[in-house]
Amino acid sequence: MARTNTKDRRRSERVTLWSPVQLVAPDGSAPAALKNLSVAGLCCTTARAFPELSLVKVHLDLPAGGDPANEHVRLELSGAVVRCDTLRHGTGKRRFEVALYFTELTPKARQTLADLVRQRLA
Repeated sequence: MARTNTKDRRRSERVTLWSPVQLVAPDGSAPAALKNLSVAGLCCTTARAFPELSLVKVHLDLPAGGDPANEHVRLELSGAVVRCDTLRHGTGKRRFEVALYFTELTPKARQTLADLVRQRLA
């Protein structure tokens, strides 16, 4: 009998963090709510489906220094949709869980994400 490997394939630590996100595709944009974040990508929920492998711009507001009481840092990143699943819930409104892999990160953005993840894990 073949064995199925269910090990998590993620290589970057991720943290749960609420933050508004704006996903911008060539054919329009949609607000989203961040679920979790790593240096490699993010997972969020939104009312719009995005095709897998589509490229989107991500506008992300994060707490400076990892403290929600501090000012926010805005990051503008690029990512590829690696998963878009329909969520089920009883509100009657369609929601989607979208997972993105960051395709373009400046060194400053990478450091900001790494610092935030490290602080949240501590």
